[in-house]
Amino acid sequence: MNAKNVITIILILFVAASLVYLLVSQTGDNSKIEYGQSLELETSVDTAAAKEGVVAYYFHRNKRCPTCNKIEELFVQTIHERFSEQLDNGTLHYEVINIEEAGNQHLEEDYELIAQAVVIVRNKEGVEREWKNLEKIWELAWDEKKFLDYVERETRTYLEQH
Repeated sequence: MNAKNVITIILILFVAASLVYLLVSQTGDNSKIEYGQSLELETSVDTAAAKEGVVAYYFHRNKRCPTCNKIEELFVQTIHERFSEQLDNGTLHYEVINIEEAGNQHLEEDYELIAQAVVIVRNKEGVEREWKNLEKIWELAWDEKKFLDYVERETRTYLEQH
């Protein structure tokens, strides 16, 4: 390989690395939703584990893309718009939790998380009885009606079993 080929390869690698750096720096830290209201509901999962009834969680990481933010927005919207009575009477609780915060790292293994997720948990007598990861949230994130209906349907199933 001659010097010209080596220099060409180095320049191509430099340009590629520069583009990756530019893309990463442009995305910034999207850990907060910017949809007109703050949805900072970060808590420790231990507070909900002791609660009786159904708990709906949105688990996220420090860095989030626009789809991740949209999923959180729609999750909170679903809970507030479609479950206000259950929130008021205490049969449903919800939490938004950063799984990268201290003390929350075990959640990734506990709920078999591979990405941001909505997980519905049914507690009875202070013990977690069953849970479900709502995996379709990713394919429905940009179809608001289908997303809201899906999260509502799955949450109601757990509430009816309580």
